Amino acid sequence: MTLLASVRLNEKPATQQGVKGDSPSEECAICLSGVANATFQILPCGPHTFHTGCLNRWSEVCKQNGAKPSCPLCRAAICPKKGEDSDAKRGDELVSSAKTGDEMAALTLLLRGAPLSDHHRGEALYWAVENGHRRIAEDLAKPEYMTHSEMWRSRALISAAKRGNGGIVRRLVSARGSPISDESRGEALLLAIKGGHRFVAQDLTQPECITHSEMWRSQCLTAAREKGYASLVQRLFEQSSAIEQKGALGSAALQLISRLVMGALRCARSIYNN
Repeated sequence: MTLLASVRLNEKPATQQGVKGDSPSEECAICLSGVANATFQILPCGPHTFHTGCLNRWSEVCKQNGAKPSCPLCRAAICPKKGEDSDAKRGDELVSSAKTGDEMAALTLLLRGAPLSDHHRGEALYWAVENGHRRIAEDLAKPEYMTHSEMWRSRALISAAKRGNGGIVRRLVSARGSPISDESRGEALLLAIKGGHRFVAQDLTQPECITHSEMWRSQCLTAAREKGYASLVQRLFEQSSAIEQKGALGSAALQLISRLVMGALRCARSIYNN
């Protein structure tokens, strides 16, 4: 039996070779759902059983936090399957190429072999932007290579805004996946204004990009006034007003719903008493 065995329960009836009996548990220890008719993996440390997808997502979270993949139950190291070692090495080489600006090596690593992990693509994008290797950053910001990691996209956005790389900023804020946090968009906008990157700042004050954080909007407004960016100041005022109006409308709607519910309860009470 391999260290990380993939099994499909419905490939053999339970009565043949005791497939279900061989499994220490018939539910995934991560999502607590049954593994019947699904691909699961058995780790030898328990043995512990998990859905393949659940375990892959857990391993990705471990990598994003800078840790080696381990069993969610006992923290024993997960030995990589055949081929995963080479994929990890390719990912590390991609990050190294992005740091040093080796365009040919980075492109070769992206094009050859299985798709690299979100973590490696995200870290490589951040270092390419941070170190000013624009062409590598542009390749990594293409839709087919863009990381879905919110953490790395946030770091790359802040770095791109600080350096005035408007193309990367636009790709990052429009990319699919987890939305970049209000705090990261606010910090990016402030750095763009302070750095004198007016057009980048204008992109970050578009309705779909503007931060909803009052603290960051206030700091950005002060910085824009100091720089003399009158149009940007006006836009920040307009966006702030629109956000506040939406908040006020939301509060009014909640109050109306609350009154309607209370009225319905009073009517029901009076009918019951009569």
